[in-house]
Amino acid sequence: MSNEPAKPTMTNEEASRAFGGQGSMSSGSITGNGSAVDYDEMTKQYARHDAITDVNVTDRRDSSGNGYKSYANYSVDPRTGQRTLMYTDNDLYVDGRSVADYKQGNYSGIILNNSKIDVKKIFGQESMTYTEKDVSRLNQISGQGCLLTAIADIAQTYGLEMTPKNIVLIANALDAFQSGTSSLKTDILIENGLNGTYGGVSGKNDDVLRAKIDSRLQEGLPTIAGFKSNNGNTHFVAISGYRENASGEITQYKINDPGTYNSNWDDNDISYQPTSFFRVNRSDLLYQKNTSYKISSLVLYDK
Repeated sequence: MSNEPAKPTMTNEEASRAFGGQGSMSSGSITGNGSAVDYDEMTKQYARHDAITDVNVTDRRDSSGNGYKSYANYSVDPRTGQRTLMYTDNDLYVDGRSVADYKQGNYSGIILNNSKIDVKKIFGQESMTYTEKDVSRLNQISGQGCLLTAIADIAQTYGLEMTPKNIVLIANALDAFQSGTSSLKTDILIENGLNGTYGGVSGKNDDVLRAKIDSRLQEGLPTIAGFKSNNGNTHFVAISGYRENASGEITQYKINDPGTYNSNWDDNDISYQPTSFFRVNRSDLLYQKNTSYKISSLVLYDK
């Protein structure tokens, strides 16, 4: 048996009165106060009000600002006012700060130690020119800086005034690259450049990865997740919250994706589009936005 409340119905007379009429029906239109109202259009208007939602916000953070803000989303019957809990989104905060949501495309920066091209020669003492093709081959934040950007998200959350460009400069100074971001020496960057502790989880099955993400969420810790795609590429994001169903079970992980162009908590944003989900299904660890990507590794960056 469905738990959803029965959809409300209206008689023609009720509909007429609701839209300013007197309850009389004539020639396919409802007349009232001397004006005709198109019945089909009126029905569409009523239908649009048949899916009212309401959000209750609960601040579950402690006195230090650690914990979650919860957004309980309800469907509301427009006739009876009955509210039915659909799901609750939980947004992680650390010391009063939500997880940052930097976008790699907004930052310029060159990764110096690059096996694809001799960048030091290009930007060295000798005067030389280079073609657009040369530039496109450089490792830039906008093209290959997802991991750097996810690390910047976490660093900013921990109170470090960092941007993706700052992270590149630190990593370059530490010689923390081998051949671009795919070979970033993450432990050197985090432990020596950001004064944090590094840990990693890779080569594990879904249950291990899921359990680690869940335990960190319970502890109020953000996590960097590495997605492996069908073509072998890896893309990094920051896990920054979770969604639970009406029964309190975690169904999805919220992620801040460096490769996207807008805020990821789109349900509570006026720019929300139904297809703009930036979340991961907890059950199969697949990215909703692109199901060819699946979580295969974790970067654990703690302060």
